Amino acid sequence: MSYSTDITNVLAAQLERFASSNRHQLASQLANLDFWLIQIEQCLRTLDDYPTRFKRLKAAHDEYVARHKVVAFDLQEPELKWKPMVERLPDSELKKARHRLCEAAYKWLTRCAREQILDEARVRVACTRLGIGVEATDLRKAAK
Repeated sequence: MSYSTDITNVLAAQLERFASSNRHQLASQLANLDFWLIQIEQCLRTLDDYPTRFKRLKAAHDEYVARHKVVAFDLQEPELKWKPMVERLPDSELKKARHRLCEAAYKWLTRCAREQILDEARVRVACTRLGIGVEATDLRKAAK
C-alpha cells in the first residue's frame, strides 16, 4: 500500500457507506456534495499523477545514492545482494484503487438520483466532472 492508494481507499469506503445508508443520512451528505466531489477529484489526480511523482522521487533518490554511495542489503538473505531501496507501486494497484473510487462515487450519486434527492442533471454533471459515464437505467427510481 502507498499513500496514494490508502487515501483513495479510505474515501471509497466512505462513499460506499453513503451509498448504503438510510435515506435521511444519504440526503444529509448532499449538503457537502461539492466537498466530496473535490475529494474524489483530488484522489483521482493523486492516482493519475503517481507515475510522474515516482519518476521525480526515483531520480532524486538515485542521485543521492550515487553521490553518497549508499548501499542496502537484505540481511535475511543467505547471500548478501543489493536490494532496491525505492519500489514503484504496480499499475494494477493504482487501477484497482481508481476503479473502486469511481464505482463508489457512481453508486452514491445514482442512489441519490433513484431516491429522488438529487436530480438527474446534477448526477450527470457530477459524473462528467469525475470522468464517469452514466447509464440511464441506474438513475430510475426503484420500484416499490
